[in-house]
Amino acid sequence: MSAWIGAALIVGGVIIHSVGELWQAAGGFEASNVLAPPEAIGQYLGVFGFGIALAESLGPALLTFSGIELGQPGWFLMGLISLVSGLAVPPVTRSAGRSRVQYAGIAVRETV
Repeated sequence: MSAWIGAALIVGGVIIHSVGELWQAAGGFEASNVLAPPEAIGQYLGVFGFGIALAESLGPALLTFSGIELGQPGWFLMGLISLVSGLAVPPVTRSAGRSRVQYAGIAVRETV
């Protein structure tokens, strides 16, 4: 493989990864605000932030353990976990969104 092809693959991967991170951040922020009852937005954001902190603190150790200690099966396991959790997000958020009613741009609890 030539150096130009390798460089193009790296640049393409960086661009795809960056767009994915932006999309995930926007989606996570939107979901954590819109799906929360108006009186509990702060609590929902606190739990959302705690989940991010937990992932950022435990994620590297889990990834290192699975990749080094378990070898190739560990990498497949991490890929499977990522795939399943990623595929679960759209139906879960759609379901949560259906249980909410939009009123003047603010999510309110459905009372009917």
